[in-house]
Amino acid sequence: MKSNTGRRRSNINGAIDLEHLKPVTRFNETIGANSTIALFQQLEQVYAVAT
Repeated sequence: MKSNTGRRRSNINGAIDLEHLKPVTRFNETIGANSTIALFQQLEQVYAVAT
């Protein structure tokens, strides 16, 4: 018999630009090396010309 605890995981990985208070977030099934690398790649695209 299946039981339902009524809980669901929320896997949110992200970073915040503290100067402008802009978040960059990713919602993944699981958080691990691959999802963290994907977050870093997303940050590189968002801030391609960061100094």
